[in-house]
Amino acid sequence: MRIAVFQYDAGMGGIQKSLRNLLTLGVLGEARVDVFLFREESFGDWQVETEQVHVHHLPALPRWYRFLPFSLVKKLCRAYRSWEGAYDLAVDFNSYQPDCALAALRCPAKKRVEWIHNDVQQVWEHEPKFRVLWHFMKDKFREFDEFVGVSDGVVKPFREMTGLKDVPIRVIPNCIDVAQIRELSEKGESIEFDPDRINLVTAGRLCFQKGFDLLLEIFAAVCGSRSDMELWILGDGEQRSELEAMSRRLGLEERVHFVGAVSNPYRYMAGADAFVLCSRYEGQGMVLWEALAAGIPVLFPKHLEQYNSGLTGVDDLEQALLAFHRQEKHPEDLCSYHEEIRRRMESLLH
Repeated sequence: MRIAVFQYDAGMGGIQKSLRNLLTLGVLGEARVDVFLFREESFGDWQVETEQVHVHHLPALPRWYRFLPFSLVKKLCRAYRSWEGAYDLAVDFNSYQPDCALAALRCPAKKRVEWIHNDVQQVWEHEPKFRVLWHFMKDKFREFDEFVGVSDGVVKPFREMTGLKDVPIRVIPNCIDVAQIRELSEKGESIEFDPDRINLVTAGRLCFQKGFDLLLEIFAAVCGSRSDMELWILGDGEQRSELEAMSRRLGLEERVHFVGAVSNPYRYMAGADAFVLCSRYEGQGMVLWEALAAGIPVLFPKHLEQYNSGLTGVDDLEQALLAFHRQEKHPEDLCSYHEEIRRRMESLLH
């Protein structure tokens, strides 16, 4: 089995992490995989080369191609026409960049698949920039044979946005590198959490989607009744200054800690008492599964269940935090979770 995977870069985002895990955790069996990147910079721990996996680089298209209809890009651009050999499967793993789609469609392959990483309906509704990009890229979806969504929650919105009612869409969740999480949980200096407080940790890009403003409002209400809780926010983003100002306005300066971007969030997870997520929407909340691998319970609202099959959310996050008590930690191995991923991947590949 030969697979060609097209991903724009090897950055630090969730898409890059999910691809790294897919390539390194053995769920692809004996398949030989060629990964094609369009930017040579690597921004994180992205060591994926093995006897089975090889990384190559292709020239990126000019950025203004993003603002042309994809059908026109195909007509104007002569790139990615020469290939050595053929593949059984060509994958546009990125799903946002015209480079990845064009190369996946021009690559000689028996089947062409695109990964869907987010609830595109919610992104379209809340992010004006995405509406512009969607207008120009929506033509490409009709040219793929099949799609993979990272959760049940992304399938229906994708069908409604694209009008693709009958095309096959498989749900294959993202792999979680449990061994790496366990190793990193014990590396580095210990985090000085107050043992007399309930320490909650959350993580993500500080942006509208992740709902940190909603979490601060909830946490402020909780702090009105509980004096034993602190919240540690891991991550950075465009809303950081706004969220810090909101925290001061709510009188939470001593209870909320903006840690910023950290290279090892698992040290914080392992030392905390619980992980809390309050996103407005997701593709899949990988941080929830990572927190379980690190051994702490997770608290999140009910509407995020659709993006995390197998996990149970709460009807009222404020009440859940008010009632929360420290629990014994039990790191989860996620064996059955990954066995199901392997089964679904085998079905896709064969």
